[in-house]
Amino acid sequence: MKKDQEKVVLFSFYGRSGMWHYATQYSNALSKFKKVYLVCPTFADKEFLCNRVKILEINSSPSIKNFILDTLNIFQHLKLLIKIWKINPSSIHFLDNHPWSIIYALLLKMLGFKIIFTQHDPIQHSGEPRKHIQRIINRLQLIIGDYIVVPSNLFKEYIVKKWKVKEKKVVVYPHGHYAFFLKYKNKGVKEEENTILFFGRILKYKGLDLLLKSLLILKKEGYKFKLIIAGAGDLKPYKKLLEKIKENVEIHNRYIREEEIPHFFQRASIVALTYHDATQSGIIAIAYPFGKPVIATNVGSLPEFVIEGKTGYIVDKNPDEIAKAIKKILYSRSTREEMKNNCKKITYEILDWEKNLKKILYIYD
Repeated sequence: MKKDQEKVVLFSFYGRSGMWHYATQYSNALSKFKKVYLVCPTFADKEFLCNRVKILEINSSPSIKNFILDTLNIFQHLKLLIKIWKINPSSIHFLDNHPWSIIYALLLKMLGFKIIFTQHDPIQHSGEPRKHIQRIINRLQLIIGDYIVVPSNLFKEYIVKKWKVKEKKVVVYPHGHYAFFLKYKNKGVKEEENTILFFGRILKYKGLDLLLKSLLILKKEGYKFKLIIAGAGDLKPYKKLLEKIKENVEIHNRYIREEEIPHFFQRASIVALTYHDATQSGIIAIAYPFGKPVIATNVGSLPEFVIEGKTGYIVDKNPDEIAKAIKKILYSRSTREEMKNNCKKITYEILDWEKNLKKILYIYD
């Protein structure tokens, strides 16, 4: 049966946080060019989706117990497969590395559909709880997929050389901006002087230790600052460092809801991404629309998205270098204002979802 070239089915099984933000904005952008159907969990917040995107819901609970039951619910999976068969899209695109993606991809490939995967993390992070499972899923995706979408040229080169994948099979699509968070801005919240934001899940690879050591240097030199830590995760490994600058730290050690996110970015002067290792970062996609300069370590594809001296600084994984970069921005109002304007401008030049999609639409033909 000839496929409908105007239709594309996208999959996003996680339904919350960064993966869901990405899926909704990608779906919205692609719907400007194709008829888009998005498979997603019933619990996912559909508020971020435009009315052009047609939703196909499935039970995919975030709790382990219910997830096992959802996995064993053969009826719901069969029902979804029948729906997709009737839609008859040109392509099936999995936007994350959920374990179900492999099973669905194999079944849909046997039914004659083109399979596309987005790999956000071609190289797994240190300290990531699921990194061994992710590595296996990534490898299977390279075998099954007709196209693999990655966020930067760095990772295209890695996949082509490491796994001997044909170059034309790997497509670069930069992570788009999260300007949709601007609609949650609170007019009463203002930027707070000398405030650094460390935002997101607290995991070993995120390098909170590097940031704390750099701020300890600033404290010893007599500089005033405030650090806001906002995100879920284990802070015990950083207890001693936090104790040394406790009067300068504000901690929100929990999951941050979508409507709360702008509050923290509005208050910040700069955003710190002092990672030990990384592939990309959705934090930049939030920081730029809010006009917040970024200090990032020279890891993964971060240097491709931080324009040196324009939207922030790229530094080595060294507390002294991080401290120097912080001082350049935090204590110079003119530098911050210039970078603020640059960040907002870059949002719609480099990180525009639709503009970048036009370059890869051929993968759906």
